[in-house]
Amino acid sequence: NIHLELDLALPQLTFDVDRNRAKALGISSQQIGDTVRVLVGGADIAKYHAIPGDGERHDVRLAAQRGAMRDIRDLENVYLKSADGKLVRLAAVVEVRETVGPASLERLNLSYSAGFVGTPEGIAFAEALEIFRQVAAATLPAGMDVQFVGQSNEMGRTTRGLIFVFITGMVLVYMVLASQFNSFLQPALVMLAQPMAIAGGVIALWVTGLTLNVFSMIGLILLVGLVAKNSILLVDLVNRYRAQGMETHAAILEACPRRMRPVVMTSLTVVLAMTPAALGVGTGAAQYGSMAVAVIGGMVFSTLLTLVVVPTAYSLLERWLVAVESLSSTVQLPAGSRRQKPLPTATDN
Repeated sequence: NIHLELDLALPQLTFDVDRNRAKALGISSQQIGDTVRVLVGGADIAKYHAIPGDGERHDVRLAAQRGAMRDIRDLENVYLKSADGKLVRLAAVVEVRETVGPASLERLNLSYSAGFVGTPEGIAFAEALEIFRQVAAATLPAGMDVQFVGQSNEMGRTTRGLIFVFITGMVLVYMVLASQFNSFLQPALVMLAQPMAIAGGVIALWVTGLTLNVFSMIGLILLVGLVAKNSILLVDLVNRYRAQGMETHAAILEACPRRMRPVVMTSLTVVLAMTPAALGVGTGAAQYGSMAVAVIGGMVFSTLLTLVVVPTAYSLLERWLVAVESLSSTVQLPAGSRRQKPLPTATDN
């Protein structure tokens, strides 16, 4: 559904100036152009104050009376003043012809341009831009190219900005969790829910037939902070049980059932809040529907896997730390000891 804003078949008048004759009469091309412009379209020649001292100024526009310039003959009967003060008809130095052409010539980045307006139908916006770019590269002659403006240009800039925000959010969440847990490894356990949430959001968009646009990407960024709380609740309780003297396996078995209800309740709250927008109910649901679907899919997917993946990863991490600690204690020599050479025997030379 592409519409070309440039129309090359609009009726217009072309003025061919006889420059030699105009020069002989002392009439310049600028004088001819100014005269036609004033009579046909009008020109602002001065300003005036309607009320003295109020600071508001109005334009004084000079133009021919309405209906005075209806056809070519009216223009040909216009008189110009020559260098010696005589009046010369416009038809004596100008040939007026009826032609067709554009109403105006637009420029973009100092080059002539023709604007296209298109609305993708039944296809993703980003995919439509890529198809348009490929067709233009194969069709346009040398010296011509396509530059996207408006929403098409802003989409690329917005996508890059959202990717930067997403990465920054991940880093900030890790820094906050590292300060809270006083560890560099346990924040990684908490953030295991985020890749699962993003995968769930993308799967939900694919199932519902929605696209990965600006609003759905905002929903994926929201998931970075929303899904981390479930893992925080679980890991924090396991740490407290271990601080009380429980083994890792027993602490996990005790913490998971206790944290299941708050995890499900908080996730269900987010899902129910996003359901109207996902169903297309309410103001702005058409725009925010993809964001709601991404958030719902990510919350459901991460909630189902948090109680399985995070405890398993916690147990594996603790086993690895214990193995590394035991290995380092086995290899390390006692403090103050030195390795000595064996004493020589009677058979040694």
